[in-house]
Amino acid sequence: MSVDSVALALVFDPEALESLTGAARAGHLRFKPSTGLTAALLDADGAPTGWLRVLADGEEKLDNARRRAERRSLTVEATALPERVACEERAARHDEGAPQPAQQANHSGAGTGDAAGALPGTITAFWGPVLADPGLAKALDDIDDSLTDAWQILRYNPLRRLVVKATAPDGTPVAGRLTHDRQNHLREAAERIARQVPTVARLRNTGLPESSRITWWDWCDGGDLASSPSPEAAREAGRITAQLHQVTPPPVDGVRGTMGGQLEANVNLLTALDADLGARLRTATGRLLPRLYGGSPSVTCHGDLSADQFFLKGSRVRLGDLDRVTAGPPEFDLGSFAATSPALLDDFLAGYRSLSVSRPRRRAEPVVRNERVVEVHEDRDTTKGPRSIPSTPTPAELTAWTAYAHAIRVLEPFRALAPDWRAQGAARIDAVEEALCNPS
Repeated sequence: MSVDSVALALVFDPEALESLTGAARAGHLRFKPSTGLTAALLDADGAPTGWLRVLADGEEKLDNARRRAERRSLTVEATALPERVACEERAARHDEGAPQPAQQANHSGAGTGDAAGALPGTITAFWGPVLADPGLAKALDDIDDSLTDAWQILRYNPLRRLVVKATAPDGTPVAGRLTHDRQNHLREAAERIARQVPTVARLRNTGLPESSRITWWDWCDGGDLASSPSPEAAREAGRITAQLHQVTPPPVDGVRGTMGGQLEANVNLLTALDADLGARLRTATGRLLPRLYGGSPSVTCHGDLSADQFFLKGSRVRLGDLDRVTAGPPEFDLGSFAATSPALLDDFLAGYRSLSVSRPRRRAEPVVRNERVVEVHEDRDTTKGPRSIPSTPTPAELTAWTAYAHAIRVLEPFRALAPDWRAQGAARIDAVEEALCNPS
């Protein structure tokens, strides 16, 4: 039995997962065929408690994780899942007529916390608390345990990002972002955008430890637009997005230059999981992609626009999570909001249109190498100061980019470990296919 079968069976079976790790369920799944997976461990309320990795021949990564955890006096537990044992146990479950979505955790060595001596060809499962995350070790090394005790974990993507609510030395609440990668791009984007858009999240000088992997931000105490929707806040979100699109963007279009590769990666992974769904997505995206090139000149795009990216602070709305800011067509952001927040779209677009002005469109020219688009350049204004906002996209343009937003999110239900992820993924492919049949 392959690492794929054993790893996915474990995280999709809450009973087996709890038996092994103590977690109620998993989330934020990242899966690489023939290699293994990484996932967040969650409690019964969905709050992150730790991380799990299941890897083929993962002993070296286990050793590295344990060494880093020891610096904080934390423990990384582990067990070896021999493929032969996994296969035999699954066969036994089948013979008994029991449901078999998962590999049970009562194999030899389970719960011992020791995977030492595993033979080549085994599958290594290891897990630990959030603060023992090996991918975040360089960021966490700058934080004393006395500070982390009072943290409230808001969002957690294992090995990549941790967002917390903390208290600054002056007693005010702040939001902290700790990441595996350096945050130089995020800092530059936030500072550049804040000079022209006063309603984006602001960096704070807090007196708390900072580094290239740690940033601190103003705290917004009113939740977000997704959890507390209102027509007024949705219109303000549209106006903020229009202001963002006025900010002079980077010189290379980061959306049209990468979207083909992103769609291809989604198709390949979905095909590995479900060949029929993968074939449908391949056909649909092949028809969709030509409709996305050209069109509006590039603007500064948020990169992951949805209602939950707009934070509420009293009567004010602020746009946050600027780590994916890039250059791209305005339709990219608007389609993303349309796909993820359809109930708020009319009010959002009303706010966006209230600040838009009519301007002639100029075609963005793709740069093709080896029959693949790698960059998109355009002739743009070079005058200083805010740019005029491109006109609101036509219905056909918005439909195409909404379809793209559905296509790149086809695997989100799988990554959330939804039991019906296939049905949810199929529904998103349905949305893409419907858009192709009814472009306007």
